[in-house]
Amino acid sequence: MISTGTEYAKEYTERLLTIIKSLDFESIGLVIDEFSKGTYGWDLDIIKILTALAFKNGDLRISLESRTFSLNDTDELISNNGLFGARNRKAFDKYSLSKLSLPEEDKKDAIALLRELNPTVILDQNINNIANEIKKIFTANFLSYFQTLINNYKDFYSSKEFDIIKKINEDLSSIVRKADSVEVIKIFVRALNNIDSKEKVKSLYNLLSQENFKKLETLKKIYEQYDIDSTEKEDTKFYIKEFLGNDS
Repeated sequence: MISTGTEYAKEYTERLLTIIKSLDFESIGLVIDEFSKGTYGWDLDIIKILTALAFKNGDLRISLESRTFSLNDTDELISNNGLFGARNRKAFDKYSLSKLSLPEEDKKDAIALLRELNPTVILDQNINNIANEIKKIFTANFLSYFQTLINNYKDFYSSKEFDIIKKINEDLSSIVRKADSVEVIKIFVRALNNIDSKEKVKSLYNLLSQENFKKLETLKKIYEQYDIDSTEKEDTKFYIKEFLGNDS
């Protein structure tokens, strides 16, 4: 059994990334050829395990034509027809490898922002881990709340606040569709790169639970029942704005 802490895994990852960087071996089939002969002489299963480790640790990207795989695709990758389950060379040659590269500043910013949103989150320097935690927050359901605010709550925001929400939604909506960890992190950092956007996401993250959103929708229905310019309507509008964290 090969441990993630062995020198074998470390040496393999370093050599693998060197090969990928030189662009000599872009396909996993050629990587298998390299490590199954000469100095290494490893069998197929060892090579696949170590490649899987490098993928899990966020050191490399696995692609098939225009598709990029994430850790959420693990079951597919280890299936009989997947990269790590297949036994024939033709299956391996279909997949390509590339090195994951992320500026250290982006990584640090992403970790800091995640901890501001969720102080209890457990993070390390692993790129895939960081991206997965981002996707846990910005799910399709969470982002649908953003779209509802844009569609139905414009009157409860100042023009500045509303523009911030629209921009955040535009920047973050693509996260749900992205499998590439580096792209997910870069989108996240770019979307929250100023204090206004960061503070708005923090307040909405606390607000936009299913229970809270039901309360907000109930308040809006009450608001719509009152006559225009009535004191009750203005009071309810104030409560909604306060609920949204928008006092302007």
